[in-house]
Amino acid sequence: MNRKRSLTHRIAGVLAAPLAVAPALASTSEPWQKHDQAVLKTCTAASGLKAAQALGKPASFSDGASYTALLVQGRHPAPI
Repeated sequence: MNRKRSLTHRIAGVLAAPLAVAPALASTSEPWQKHDQAVLKTCTAASGLKAAQALGKPASFSDGASYTALLVQGRHPAPI
Protein backbone atom coordinates (compact mmCIF):
# COMPACT_ATOMS: atom_id res chain seq x y z
CA MET A 1 0.00 0.00 0.00
CA ASN A 2 2.76 2.48 0.93
CA ARG A 3 4.76 1.46 -2.10
CA LYS A 4 1.81 2.17 -4.40
CA ARG A 5 1.23 5.58 -2.78
CA SER A 6 4.93 6.41 -3.04
CA LEU A 7 4.95 5.55 -6.75
CA THR A 8 1.85 7.68 -7.31
CA HIS A 9 3.50 10.63 -5.58
CA ARG A 10 6.64 10.21 -7.68
CA ILE A 11 4.66 10.13 -10.91
CA ALA A 12 2.66 13.19 -9.85
CA GLY A 13 5.88 15.00 -8.96
CA VAL A 14 7.48 14.20 -12.31
CA LEU A 15 4.40 15.37 -14.19
CA ALA A 16 4.08 18.57 -12.15
CA ALA A 17 7.76 19.56 -12.35
CA PRO A 18 7.56 21.15 -15.83
CA LEU A 19 4.60 23.23 -14.70
CA ALA A 20 6.58 24.60 -11.79
CA VAL A 21 9.53 25.52 -14.00
CA ALA A 22 7.52 27.00 -16.90
CA PRO A 23 7.00 30.46 -15.38
CA ALA A 24 10.72 30.74 -14.70
CA LEU A 25 11.47 30.12 -18.38
CA ALA A 26 9.25 32.96 -19.60
CA SER A 27 11.18 36.01 -20.79
CA THR A 28 10.54 39.51 -19.55
CA SER A 29 10.56 42.45 -21.93
CA GLU A 30 13.95 43.73 -20.72
CA PRO A 31 16.05 40.88 -22.22
CA TRP A 32 14.14 41.20 -25.50
CA GLN A 33 14.80 44.95 -25.60
CA LYS A 34 18.51 44.34 -25.03
CA HIS A 35 18.49 41.67 -27.75
CA ASP A 36 16.75 44.02 -30.21
CA GLN A 37 19.28 46.78 -29.45
CA ALA A 38 22.16 44.36 -30.04
CA VAL A 39 20.58 43.19 -33.32
CA LEU A 40 20.15 46.79 -34.48
CA LYS A 41 23.75 47.70 -33.63
CA THR A 42 25.21 44.55 -35.20
CA CYS A 43 23.12 44.58 -38.38
CA THR A 44 23.60 48.27 -39.14
CA ALA A 45 27.36 47.92 -38.65
CA ALA A 46 27.52 44.75 -40.77
CA SER A 47 25.57 46.39 -43.62
CA GLY A 48 28.42 48.80 -44.40
CA LEU A 49 25.84 51.42 -45.41
CA LYS A 50 26.10 55.12 -44.60
CA ALA A 51 23.28 56.45 -42.41
CA ALA A 52 22.06 52.88 -41.92
CA GLN A 53 18.75 52.49 -40.13
CA ALA A 54 16.32 49.68 -39.47
CA LEU A 55 13.10 49.28 -41.42
CA GLY A 56 10.63 47.74 -39.02
CA LYS A 57 11.28 45.41 -36.13
CA PRO A 58 13.62 42.41 -35.88
CA ALA A 59 12.12 39.11 -37.06
CA SER A 60 13.10 36.19 -34.84
CA PHE A 61 13.06 32.68 -36.22
CA SER A 62 12.27 29.56 -34.21
CA ASP A 63 14.34 28.64 -31.17
CA GLY A 64 15.93 25.82 -33.17
CA ALA A 65 17.33 28.23 -35.78
CA SER A 66 18.59 30.89 -33.35
CA TYR A 67 18.53 33.58 -36.04
CA THR A 68 17.10 37.08 -36.07
CA ALA A 69 16.69 39.11 -39.27
CA LEU A 70 16.50 42.87 -39.64
CA LEU A 71 15.91 44.86 -42.83
CA VAL A 72 18.36 47.76 -43.01
CA GLN A 73 18.37 50.75 -45.38
CA GLY A 74 21.02 53.36 -46.05
CA ARG A 75 23.32 54.78 -48.71
CA HIS A 76 25.99 52.66 -50.30
CA PRO A 77 29.38 54.26 -49.75
CA ALA A 78 30.75 55.78 -52.94
CA PRO A 79 34.05 54.33 -54.18
CA ILE A 80 37.12 56.46 -53.50
